[in-house]
Amino acid sequence: MNGLKSAAFAVLFFCCGFLANQTLDIASLADEGDAQRLALAKEVMTVAGFDSAAKVYMAAYARQAVSSWKSTLPSLKEGAEKALEEELTTRLVQEYLDLGPEITRVFAKHFSSSEMQGLLDFYRSPLGQTFLAKVGAYDEEVYSTIYPKIASSTERHWFLAIDVLRAQGKL
Repeated sequence: MNGLKSAAFAVLFFCCGFLANQTLDIASLADEGDAQRLALAKEVMTVAGFDSAAKVYMAAYARQAVSSWKSTLPSLKEGAEKALEEELTTRLVQEYLDLGPEITRVFAKHFSSSEMQGLLDFYRSPLGQTFLAKVGAYDEEVYSTIYPKIASSTERHWFLAIDVLRAQGKL
């Protein structure tokens, strides 16, 4: 049961898309306990490879954004859509990485030291290593095949929701 609990934490945490590769100003924290918890949080994120996950998530977001917004650019040159996607991905990944210390503090706030140690134990276990080895391909497939389906139906659902709220007199 403990392994299952650790695995559940790991999957939940990994799906959040937090990153690993950042520097922390531990000296500015209130007490040594906070510094130790932040160091542990950073270690979890490093072992779990959240900087790599950030790249997958931000690339997927950029693809979705370019697909949604390309209608605002009436005459895109050939190859411009891909160039926009790459430029947006680069900028979003960097912004996400810049937010690393803040993300780490939020993570440390919501997970106890023992939970973070459980995550480390899981990620370093054979099952955790298998999870880490496979989750990148899983994420890439979900973001490249399933999220576009959701994104393409968002506009339709938006207008349907507006119609429903208008009919209810809420708009």
